[in-house]
Amino acid sequence: MDLIVDLKARLHRVEFKPQAGAGEGVLLEFSDPAPCKAVSSSMAVETLAEGPCGASYDVLQVLSVAREGKDESRWRKDLRSLMDSTGTGRPVPIVTVKVEDVLVFWRPGWATVQAPPQRMDVVLLALADFAYYEGQLRRIEDETAAAWADAEADLPVAHDAASVGAARRVELADHSAATFRRRMRHVRIEPHLYEPAAAMPPLAVQLGEALREEAGIEDRLEYLDGKLEVFESIYEMVSQRLADCTHNKQGLGVEWLIVGLLAAELILTIAGFVAEHVAH
Repeated sequence: MDLIVDLKARLHRVEFKPQAGAGEGVLLEFSDPAPCKAVSSSMAVETLAEGPCGASYDVLQVLSVAREGKDESRWRKDLRSLMDSTGTGRPVPIVTVKVEDVLVFWRPGWATVQAPPQRMDVVLLALADFAYYEGQLRRIEDETAAAWADAEADLPVAHDAASVGAARRVELADHSAATFRRRMRHVRIEPHLYEPAAAMPPLAVQLGEALREEAGIEDRLEYLDGKLEVFESIYEMVSQRLADCTHNKQGLGVEWLIVGLLAAELILTIAGFVAEHVAH
C-alpha cells in the first residue's frame, strides 16, 4: 500500500542501545533493567510501499502524518491497513489510542501516528518510553515460553538427583541462573510498566497511560509473575535436592573414612598383639 505524498509523512526510527554514537540524538535514557538510551532519527517519506516485518525488542519505527481535516477518516483507514501488513501472514494485535488531537495505532516494533507536527516530539517521548519497557516485558515473556520444555525436563531432578552427573549439574545451574535473572529483570521493569515517568509532559503521560491500559500491561505482568513463580519453585526444589544428594554423598564418604580408620587401627592393634606374642 502506498501512502500519498500530500500526507506529509515522516518515518521516525528509535533504537534502544547501551550507548549513542557520535552525532546521534538521544531521546530518552533508561536505567532499568540495564542502562540504555533511546536514539532517534527521522526522514521525510513520500511513499511507503511496505508495512512492518515483525516485532522487535530494540527498534521502534513510527510513521507520522500531519493531522488533516479533509478525508481524515480515509487516512485513518489507510494507517490502520498499513498496521495490518506484517509481512509474515500472522495476525498481530493492534492497540488504538486517541488522546486529544493525537491518534496512535501501535503494535510491537511499529506505530503510526496522526497528529499535528508540533506534537510529534511529545508523542515520540511517550511511544519510546512505552515501547522500551513493553519490549523488555515481551522479551521476558518469550524467554519464559521458550524455557518451559527445559523446566519440564528438569522437574524429575527435584524428586531424584542420585544419578545426576557433573555435566547435568552445570546445565541445571545454568537453567536456574537464567530463571532468577528473568525474575530480577521483571522486578526492575515492573514499576515503569504500571505508569509512565511523571517527569514527562502531560500529553506524553496521558498517551503512555492509555497505551499501557489498551495493551493489557497490568494483566501481562501478573500472568508473567505467576509463570516465574513456577520456575522459581522448580529450581529451588532442584537445588535443594542436589544439595541434599551432595551432602549425603559427603556424609557417606566421611562414614566410610571413619570405618577405614577404625579398621586400620584394629589391624595395627592385632599386628602389635601378634608381634608381642611371637616375641615371647
